[in-house]
Amino acid sequence: MVEIKNIYGDVIYTAKDATTVKQAVEQAILSCANLSSADLSCANLSSANLSCANLYSANLSRANLYSANLSCANLYSANLSRANLYSANLYSANLSRADLSSADLSCANLSSANLSRANLYSANLSCANLSSANLSCADLYSANLSCANLSRANLSCADLYSANLSCADLSSANLSRANLYSANLSCANLSRANLSCADLYSANLSCADLSSALIDKKTIANLRQINVSSYPYQIQAVLFLDGSRWIRMGCLWKSLEDWKRDGGILNSNPSEFPNDRSEKSKERAAAFAFAKAAALRMKLPKGEAKQ
Repeated sequence: MVEIKNIYGDVIYTAKDATTVKQAVEQAILSCANLSSADLSCANLSSANLSCANLYSANLSRANLYSANLSCANLYSANLSRANLYSANLYSANLSRADLSSADLSCANLSSANLSRANLYSANLSCANLSSANLSCADLYSANLSCANLSRANLSCADLYSANLSCADLSSANLSRANLYSANLSCANLSRANLSCADLYSANLSCADLSSALIDKKTIANLRQINVSSYPYQIQAVLFLDGSRWIRMGCLWKSLEDWKRDGGILNSNPSEFPNDRSEKSKERAAAFAFAKAAALRMKLPKGEAKQ
């Protein structure tokens, strides 16, 4: 006989014929038992069938869920920190607000899963399938997403500071307002991705595919992220397929024509960078001039006419 207790110490299910926690949990799920708030920390649930289980707010920290089937499971607000979920099936699972910090989700199937506002700090998601997953507002600080499939995923407002996204597939992903500060996007596929208002300061975009990626619904022809030590904010030079050239200086995002019409860089932010001939003002102007020159050197791909 194996008893399953909740995080408060109360018995919520008794499996009379079970000899292991895994057997008890599978029996509970087959009998449609409610395992919300269950205490399954450090449990060995390797290869367990937990499909459609109700594990709302359950404690599964450090649990072994290697190759477990958690498809369509309700893991809202569950504690899965440091859990082993290698190769687990979490298709369409609800992991909203779950704690997955430092969890191993490498090679896991998270396609169409709900991970909104989940804590994935330092989680290992290398080679994971996150296609069409909802990661809006998720904490992915320092997470490893190398070679992950994030096609069509929603990463709006996600924190990807210092995340490793090298060789990841982000085609058609929504990265609007995402924090990609110092993220590694080398060789990543960002084709048709939405990068509107994303913070790419110090991000590594070497060899990344930005074909048909979007900013403010405009198609990017070329984008260069510029890092200047004397200017603490993001700088971008962008050429769109319509032929327009834009410069981002921190929160200011304008076409070259609008920069000129509005009085240029020196008068664009008088509260923080007054036009007072100070070194601070001159260095910002020099950074803008560098970005402008980069934008003017960019050329449309051969065969692409202005739209």
